Amino acid sequence: MVPARTTEIVQSGGEQLYMYTVYILKDRTGKLYKGATSDIQRRLREHRFGEVITTSKMRDPRLVYKEEYTSWGEARKREVYLKSAAGRRFLKTKLPV
Repeated sequence: MVPARTTEIVQSGGEQLYMYTVYILKDRTGKLYKGATSDIQRRLREHRFGEVITTSKMRDPRLVYKEEYTSWGEARKREVYLKSAAGRRFLKTKLPV
């Protein structure tokens, strides 16, 4: 059985597949992008090739954090939280410098 939520700070490769992923990208300048998707590999490809308007100007975006969920509703709630002031404070304690 897949857990309702797992959390992982991504250092390198080794991705597991879950139904919905909340993720954070960080570029060379320190800019963050927070998103949610049902297909993390496809979404990362879209970011890398400039197909996402909001990340097209980011310099070398890297996946630095992800959480996986079994329902879209839970993933979306978490994405909204991470975009809030409280979520940004939470991320300061979790993300690598």
